[in-house]
Amino acid sequence: MKKILTIFLLAAIPALAQQPEFTWSAPDKNGTFQLKIAGSKTLAIPGKIRIYNGKSKKYDTLKLVISNAEEIRFASGRGDYTLVIRPEVRGKLLLFNNSLSNTGKTELFLQPELTFEFPKGKSDHFFNGYETLPVKKLPLHRAGLKGRPEKKLAGITQVFPAAGVIGKDFTLFAGQVPHDLVSYHAAHLLDEQTRYRFTFDQRHAVAPGQTVDFRMIAGLTATRYGKEQAMIQRIFDSFPELFEPVVGWDNPYIWGTEQYLVSWLDIPDYEEERRYHATLTWAFVPFKRAGDIYGEADLWDYKPLRPFTWWYNTRIAGKVFDYRNLAWEKFHNQRREVWNKYAKDFGYAFYNSAAGVWCEDQLAVQRYPDSIVDDTDNVKKYLSPWCTPWDQHVRVFSYQTSFGDKFRADMKKVHAELGMPGFAFDCVTPGAYYRGPAAQNPDMPGRAWDDKGVFVDQSVAIIKLTDFVHEEIPGTFVWLNGITGRGDSCMLEYGIFEDSFRSVMPLVRYNAGQIPMQTRGYGFNRFLFDYLPDWRNMSQKEFTDELQKLSVHLIFNYFQYGLTGTYNTANGCSLEQYIMPELLAVRKLGWQAQVPLTTASDKLFYAARYGTGENSIIFMGNPYAESAVAPAEIGNDILGEDDYIFIRKMRDQASTENFLRNRSTCFEAQLLSRLPVLYESVCGLTNVPDGGIEVTASVQKDIDKIVYQLQFADNAEFATTLRPRKIEDFELSAITLNGRKVSADSLKIPANGKITLEYRSKYFTFKKSDLMRFKFTDAGRRADFEIVLPENANTAEIRQAVRLKNVFDFLVKHHVLTGNNIVITQGNAAGGNAQIVIRIGRGDAASQVALSGNQWLITAPDAAAADLLVRKFSYVLDQRYEYIFPFHPRAWDCLHPDMLKYFDLDQARLPLVRCFENSSQRGE
Repeated sequence: MKKILTIFLLAAIPALAQQPEFTWSAPDKNGTFQLKIAGSKTLAIPGKIRIYNGKSKKYDTLKLVISNAEEIRFASGRGDYTLVIRPEVRGKLLLFNNSLSNTGKTELFLQPELTFEFPKGKSDHFFNGYETLPVKKLPLHRAGLKGRPEKKLAGITQVFPAAGVIGKDFTLFAGQVPHDLVSYHAAHLLDEQTRYRFTFDQRHAVAPGQTVDFRMIAGLTATRYGKEQAMIQRIFDSFPELFEPVVGWDNPYIWGTEQYLVSWLDIPDYEEERRYHATLTWAFVPFKRAGDIYGEADLWDYKPLRPFTWWYNTRIAGKVFDYRNLAWEKFHNQRREVWNKYAKDFGYAFYNSAAGVWCEDQLAVQRYPDSIVDDTDNVKKYLSPWCTPWDQHVRVFSYQTSFGDKFRADMKKVHAELGMPGFAFDCVTPGAYYRGPAAQNPDMPGRAWDDKGVFVDQSVAIIKLTDFVHEEIPGTFVWLNGITGRGDSCMLEYGIFEDSFRSVMPLVRYNAGQIPMQTRGYGFNRFLFDYLPDWRNMSQKEFTDELQKLSVHLIFNYFQYGLTGTYNTANGCSLEQYIMPELLAVRKLGWQAQVPLTTASDKLFYAARYGTGENSIIFMGNPYAESAVAPAEIGNDILGEDDYIFIRKMRDQASTENFLRNRSTCFEAQLLSRLPVLYESVCGLTNVPDGGIEVTASVQKDIDKIVYQLQFADNAEFATTLRPRKIEDFELSAITLNGRKVSADSLKIPANGKITLEYRSKYFTFKKSDLMRFKFTDAGRRADFEIVLPENANTAEIRQAVRLKNVFDFLVKHHVLTGNNIVITQGNAAGGNAQIVIRIGRGDAASQVALSGNQWLITAPDAAAADLLVRKFSYVLDQRYEYIFPFHPRAWDCLHPDMLKYFDLDQARLPLVRCFENSSQRGE
């Protein structure tokens, strides 16, 4: 019995438009099936499901037992196991939900495989899950979960859990569902004369009486807009829930920047961190002994491998934790004090002993010997010194082991004691094979095998630990240094100027999906000495011109991969600080693998895509010295189900002419020299006439509202549904057609019709011109107004008053203003003075900032809402009083002190071009 399943193609390839992407026939009695592309030239891909037996070293004979729409069941020729396949269509790919059941009396080593034959081409490539290689010499193999070893932190890059053969017109791919508990998978490309044989396989050890569930995926897609990107995007689109933050898109911590260790080691400054857009901090080693993150009383006194010493990480928020003489009670009191005071304001992510990967050696030997990872497959077993310089750390396995049980209990204990907003998981990489007692437990997930016997990869324990946080400590974010497990944010510990950056990008981003990512490196500091060896012979302008180019290189890579950097590249780099709001905004829409953009130019430009459908944004970067205008075409079928109208994304106003036809949108792209350019979709149209339409999109943006206008050309009337984009912090208040209010559903747009989309701010009811006119300062440029709180003001009101005052204190400190005469008053205020009135938890339902005459009124229903509102209002105030951090060093900095001194750049800044503004309405 054959069942035909169809996945519909949205591609705008003329010969294949409106054709199914592929059809497939369910496996026959031999486990064979076929993927087919319909079109003028039929492409048929034979496929087969088969099982390799790791003990007999042969492929087992499979006998078909049942085949129907829900289930296909095979029995092995020896009758010692069954294979059940439950296929389903998931998005634009096939998902095989499978089970292997051992019905015999001995443990089985089984390797299920998907194997295909793909026609050869002249310029084919093979994405093996780690890198994309031109097919020149076969065979090509990639086995296991890790890529090439990287020197930094003994880290290992993780492969993507799928592979594919990339032909000129079509890509065939197969793999597994991301984050599934599988300890071994592999991809192979072999030569079969006129065709390739492409195989993806897994390995499972199945004990007698046990059933192992596993999943595989397969697909056939048009090769468009890159190479492996099409197959990656198919997987993104089919499993969106696996590539987004588990804690949700509204988590207040994960979407900002991180400031290395500054706000952890030293007393943090809220206003300074806000201006860096910092919202989370790697809270490094808040414990005495690796493997004892809580700090148990009976483990406190021990003899370390080396004497206890003062080290940089024994200073936390300005407090010294001197373990040479620190009593257990004082440690807990002092740590609790730090976290209560700073953790929630600065997003402290508790560093939990490297995701349970490492434990102090003595402790592991004495208490957790069943957890020690002895077979590391060429991955280090010991690290010393590292997070604690007085110990040696041994690699441990943290699931279904004594250490795993205790570590989970400790995570709950530290959270109960400290209430951290998140955990920092270091060393989240695969490749270490655990063969201890827990690996022999038939119920252990992810049991695999090799010529040494049964093992479980380290990644299984890490995935289970990240899941534990989200399930048992809900709302707590997981920040990964690595890409194993379902995290909420990801640290890339490679600087953009390091050689290893190119070897791990974009693979790291493929694995991370849409979660935010930070790159942690050393900026220009080390790179400059190699890049400019004769810098002492340069003039200041020659030197800063080179810095400007490097800053642009950073910015383009930030947009290219959805990264943010740290202060060590931002100081003095005006453009990097200026574009940060746009970078954070687009990153929150979610980075996508496939960028459906072509430009009519023989030059190569940077390009990236964020969001989907009507919420899409396209980034373009022109690295050349000359600006250009190039016809651009966007393939709407890749973005979503509709056709989309685009406009250049600016802070104030913009206009773009669009032409929509055949599932594409065309416009003239403004490719500014060495400046980022963004185009945002205004809306989607469910229907476009066959002949296409012309429409000019324009926008006016203000603090209180955003208004888009769509002026259609002289096309015939057509009916469509309009899908407006969503705008963070704004609500769509009205849609009008030729001045008449309408619904977005079932519109009839006449010739020369004009549609207006009006959005209103959720928080602010004043315009930018009101902000610029308000008298915050006196004639001498001193801040001069009153912050008024209710009688007997609550803690939240006092905190926000201090934060707003600190905005102006900062401006005075950095000589933007000359002084600060701000008075904070409780109760009756002095009459006639400019005022900011704050009311929190006083019965006001909405979070809002309103302006009436000489008085600002800030209201919020509770303390958390007030924190968010005042932070947003502070960014609005930055529009009035702009400040760009100069090259003056802050801890590790982008410029070496010798360079700063030689060129006298301490208080200097690189030139700024306001590339996201068409007009400048500055204040004082």
